[in-house]
Amino acid sequence: MFDAQAWYARDVILGRLTVPNGPTRRADMDTWAQREQALLANGGDDEAMIRYQMDYTADLVNAIANDDYPSWDFELTVQTFLQWEHAKHEDIMGYRNECYRSA
Repeated sequence: MFDAQAWYARDVILGRLTVPNGPTRRADMDTWAQREQALLANGGDDEAMIRYQMDYTADLVNAIANDDYPSWDFELTVQTFLQWEHAKHEDIMGYRNECYRSA
């Protein structure tokens, strides 16, 4: 996610992307915030929160103005993160001993 944000910021700085106007930005931020609040109101389900984060990242990647951002399989990333998260619930002291495929 952080690298996608950096790529987006870079494209804005280099003039490859135009930052949307204030009302458009506000509407986008409100949409994301409302979605997050709905997730939290429903107990903050871990899987739903992971998918929310990936959707946000995918939104950034899709907005990037050029094609030099490395592509990857978003769903594979979600599945790997979910495996990690489930292992963490199973054994908080041992989940780091697990291996996961790089996405």
